[in-house]
Amino acid sequence: MSRDLNGRAIKQILKMYYPRAEFRVRIKRAGFDRTLEIRTDLLQYTRKVEEAHCDLEWKLRREGLKEKEWETYQIYEQIKTQDAEMRRSLKEILKKHGIEEDIRRCPISGEILLGANLYIDIRPLE
Repeated sequence: MSRDLNGRAIKQILKMYYPRAEFRVRIKRAGFDRTLEIRTDLLQYTRKVEEAHCDLEWKLRREGLKEKEWETYQIYEQIKTQDAEMRRSLKEILKKHGIEEDIRRCPISGEILLGANLYIDIRPLE
């Protein structure tokens, strides 16, 4: 990622592809690591939906679901899948513009090494 690239420039890139969508972009720094935080209304799997989905998943495993609950569970699964696809799409757009996650790992243990990593965190607006 270019050092001079800022949140406003990233927002403009995303707006070229999704002009009607709302984006909030921040770049957080911790040491030499950076996290690109993107919040958008293109995603619908909010914390509230996630909690309800987890509750239904727990109930499904414990005792099973009634027909209406099963329908709701399937809707949540669909939303989760659509959001995963949208995240991939947004990351591909950023990659086309030279912005991609860069996480250095230890070749032996696979541990994330400290410093100079770029994380991309895309979540719904809440």
